[in-house]
Amino acid sequence: MARGGDAKLGQAAQFYVWNHIQGKSLREIAQKTGCHATTVMRHIQRICDHRDDPDVRALIETTAGRPGTLGAGVTDEFNRAAKLLKQADTLLVVAADMDRALIIGKTEDGNFHQLDAISQDAAHILLVRLHLKSVSRGRVSRYCHPNPTHRAKWRDQIVDVNEQTAVLPVRGEAPLKILARRRDGQGDAFLSRDLVQAGLRLSEDFILSAASSCVQDTINNVAAILDGALDSQVTGDIAAWGRFIAALRDLGPGLADIALRSCCLNEGLERSEAALGWSARSGKVVLRIALVRLKRHYDALYGAGGGQIE
Repeated sequence: MARGGDAKLGQAAQFYVWNHIQGKSLREIAQKTGCHATTVMRHIQRICDHRDDPDVRALIETTAGRPGTLGAGVTDEFNRAAKLLKQADTLLVVAADMDRALIIGKTEDGNFHQLDAISQDAAHILLVRLHLKSVSRGRVSRYCHPNPTHRAKWRDQIVDVNEQTAVLPVRGEAPLKILARRRDGQGDAFLSRDLVQAGLRLSEDFILSAASSCVQDTINNVAAILDGALDSQVTGDIAAWGRFIAALRDLGPGLADIALRSCCLNEGLERSEAALGWSARSGKVVLRIALVRLKRHYDALYGAGGGQIE
C-alpha cells in the first residue's frame, strides 16, 4: 500500500475517522466535502482493508488525535480567501479543468502573483455569499469583490453591466451537454434534441430575468421560489421571470429542483444528488423526466417545438 506522499491515503484516513470513530454518515461526509458518497465509501473501504498494517494504524491514530471537524477545511479556505478579496486589485480565478481555484493579486508593475489556492467548494461559497462580480468569463473565469473600494483596477472591466451577481462556476461541463452525448442501451441519445432545447429554453428565461443572485441564495428552498418569495427581487425581464416560474410550477418540487440546478445553475449531477439527498446516479433519470415534462409545458404554450431556441 502506498506510503508517504499519498495525499489520498490521508484523505481516506480522515473519512474513516469521521465515519467509524465520530459516527458521521457517508451522506453527511459527502455533502460537507463535495465528494460523491461512493467515493467516500471507497476511501473508507481502502482503510478497512489495511487496518492491520502498522503504518495505517498509526495514520488512523494520528488523524483521530488532531482536530478535524467535518467541513472545517472549506470554512478556513473561505475565511482566508474572503479576507484576501477585500484587498484592492485581487481576483478569484476559476477554471473547469482546475482542481483548485486561485486568489491572485496585481502588483504595481502589472504582473499577477498567486496569493492562495482554495478548493472549488470554497470558491462556490465565495461566489454565493460575497456576491462576487464577473470580470471575465470563458474557460477561465475571473471574479472580483462587489464593493467598489476593493476592486479598483477592475472597475471598468465588470461584465455584469446591470450589477448582477456572477453565475456560479461550472465544475466541468454543463449536465445538459454531458447527457446529450450519452447513449442508452439501444444506442439512442439519452437526451433527444428537443429535450435539450426545453432545458435551454428554461435557462434563457432565467438569464433574461437577471435573478441569479436571489435564486442562488434560495436554492435550498425551491418551494419558496415557487410560492413567489423572490418575485419582488427580480431586476431583469419580468415577463421572462413569469415564464420561468410558470415552468417550474408546472414541474413541481423535486423536478423543479433538478431542472433549476442542472439547466440554470449548471450544477454537476453528483453535487445535486448530494444536496438533494438522492441516491447515486438518480439525478440523470430525474432530470430526463423533468425535461420531458418541461417540453410538454412549452408545447402546450407554443405548439410543437415549444418555442425552442435554435
